[in-house]
Amino acid sequence: MIHSFKFSNIASFKKDNNFDLTWARKDNSDDTLANSKLPNVKVSKVATIIGPNASGKSNLLRGIAFLQYWIVDAWRLAPETPVSDSSIKYRCIPYTFADNADQHFECVFETKKSVYKIELKLKKWFAVSEAIFIRSKTEERVTWKKLFSLSDLTSSELPFLRSNASILFVKSRLMDVNALDIIDFWATVYTRILPMGGLNQSSFDMNRVTALTRYVQNKEDLDFLNDILHQFDPTGLHLKVEESISPNGEKQMEAKGEVHIDGKTHIVPYYSDGSLKLIDYAYMMAETLKKWGVLVFDELDSNFHPEFVDKIMDYYQSKKNNPDNAQLIFTTQNPRVLNRLNKYQIFFVEKDKNWVSSLDRLDQIEGVTVRSDDNYYAKYMAGVYGAKPVFD
Repeated sequence: MIHSFKFSNIASFKKDNNFDLTWARKDNSDDTLANSKLPNVKVSKVATIIGPNASGKSNLLRGIAFLQYWIVDAWRLAPETPVSDSSIKYRCIPYTFADNADQHFECVFETKKSVYKIELKLKKWFAVSEAIFIRSKTEERVTWKKLFSLSDLTSSELPFLRSNASILFVKSRLMDVNALDIIDFWATVYTRILPMGGLNQSSFDMNRVTALTRYVQNKEDLDFLNDILHQFDPTGLHLKVEESISPNGEKQMEAKGEVHIDGKTHIVPYYSDGSLKLIDYAYMMAETLKKWGVLVFDELDSNFHPEFVDKIMDYYQSKKNNPDNAQLIFTTQNPRVLNRLNKYQIFFVEKDKNWVSSLDRLDQIEGVTVRSDDNYYAKYMAGVYGAKPVFD
């Protein structure tokens, strides 16, 4: 579980911001919260970010996606390649008008074994400092013990050091159990974020290939997809994925949807955009729910009916469907979801006239009193919370 993500100088976010998913509470009668190993701390299983178009919502998610990339995949880069390289899907772009400033990341997260914190500073797209901490085993208060940092590497470890990849890469080569635990967790953080600067059809085509491959390899994920499709599509659409060899000898996969009409089986000639989106990303839901993972999803409501978005949230909020406390973090343009969530699950993003985005959790907005029985949708539409488009 991600507890919090602090960051600065990322895309439109210039100043320090804190995406805090924790809630200080002793009891846990609320299904929206998960128990933590930290004393008297609960963590939101679902969180949404809402705000006007171009306010910076996706940039917040890109920061999380970049951290996942930094920990799990950046070691695949050539040593001299900066993490701003255009070939990197979720590259780390600094604040638009201050690209010489340092970028700061701090994330507290919890695996099945422990609670960790990573602190990272980048300068000109290369690491200048990085440290990993583990929560000390004291019940009275939360203290952190440093596990390793850039400045603590031994002479035998330095040859493996890369300025464009996490020190976890070095430690994992030496089979450090904490490094492996951290990498395993971040490998279960699945991201579906629109590429920087607009839509890129090739990235969506690759998502389709990845998804179909997963359905061929894992029948449980395909069964999960079909279970949702049966609720999503009134015709009882059932999907099969067939693998074959093309005329030039390459493997290819094809999704075939079947419906039963008048006692006969028919192959569906086309799919709606919503069905295609579900096919592309249902495996991410299945994997996060199975593996205590995190699904980070940009514009979850795009091409989905609002009640289906509610259904997806219910999957993650339900103790029955989500016994291992997987998380769903998503942006939305639909304020209707606000009344489906609690005040500590809702975040607002808005951008000022200087092109600087800011982030506020609903219950932490300065000068605004928020009650648990408020109609969040109505107050948002009335402009009480800000982060709302203003038209002349």
